[in-house]
Amino acid sequence: ELIDSLSLGNHPRDNGGPRTGHISDRTMAIALQYQDLTQSLNNETVAGILRELRALEAETEKLDFYISLLDKRKSRIIRLYYFDGKTLEQTIAETQAAKRTVIKYRAAALRELTDMYAFIDRVKGEKREAGDGK
Repeated sequence: ELIDSLSLGNHPRDNGGPRTGHISDRTMAIALQYQDLTQSLNNETVAGILRELRALEAETEKLDFYISLLDKRKSRIIRLYYFDGKTLEQTIAETQAAKRTVIKYRAAALRELTDMYAFIDRVKGEKREAGDGK
């Protein structure tokens, strides 16, 4: 678009009328450099977004796996409340459980998930330390 606008704009030598399509070599070189730079920056941005997306997808898969390891009732409460965006009252209604039970199971599930992540982090840390000692 920039290159087109440079070639189709008004030029003082054309008496204010539309351009005849002539632009200087220097102007064209600047426009092409600008176009290359913006394309390069766009490619880098897209690549960065894709890296972040892949990392988030991996984390989501890991969390989904950990949730699948929970007791069935706890897993359902976590999925309803956090993933489906249900309110506490809606979660209670869908699980047909007492409010106190839903709160208790949700808290226990969050503790278990936290413990799972902590365990994996410890294991990864031990592997890193073992690898450094070689």
